[in-house]
Amino acid sequence: MDQPGLGATFRHEGVAAAYRYRSPYPEDVFDRLEELIVDEPRVVLDIGAGEGAIARPLAARVERVDAVDISAAMVDAGRRRPGGDQPNCTGTSTRWRRPSSKVRMPW
Repeated sequence: MDQPGLGATFRHEGVAAAYRYRSPYPEDVFDRLEELIVDEPRVVLDIGAGEGAIARPLAARVERVDAVDISAAMVDAGRRRPGGDQPNCTGTSTRWRRPSSKVRMPW
């Protein structure tokens, strides 16, 4: 399956709903991520967040998590999962476009 076809799979609600059966990440993952977040305020950008398997648990440990995924179905599924309604955890679905050559990054 080509890459665009594979990515389209995650846009189906059934695929997004099935993620609830995945094993959660071990608590050690969140302990380590928390150690790596040293800036204040403690804000995290989770790109390719899916249904928020990282974003939702991490939101309890930081000031804010912004979770972004190309699949609206995945973002919606994450909102319905435990922790998906935390006010400091936002989920957004967007389509990525290639940046033009005129885009300048600040770093």
